[in-house]
Amino acid sequence: GTSAIFGEGGGQRTAEHFDIPFIGQLPLDARIGECADGGAPIVSALPESPAANAVRDIAASIVNRAASLGQSMP
Repeated sequence: GTSAIFGEGGGQRTAEHFDIPFIGQLPLDARIGECADGGAPIVSALPESPAANAVRDIAASIVNRAASLGQSMP
């Protein structure tokens, strides 16, 4: 399971307060930093981990938002 140590939905509420898109959340996982320090991002070092899945979801959200912004520009 997961624990919302900073409160449930805090990131979403903060994004709404500042009128910015909420792109996702990462689980607290020390392996993210350990993998990065070792030169291998978590998505390649531990591809099936919840953290890796979250990183892929956030990346997809960013790509989708960038694509939609590009389509709305003249």
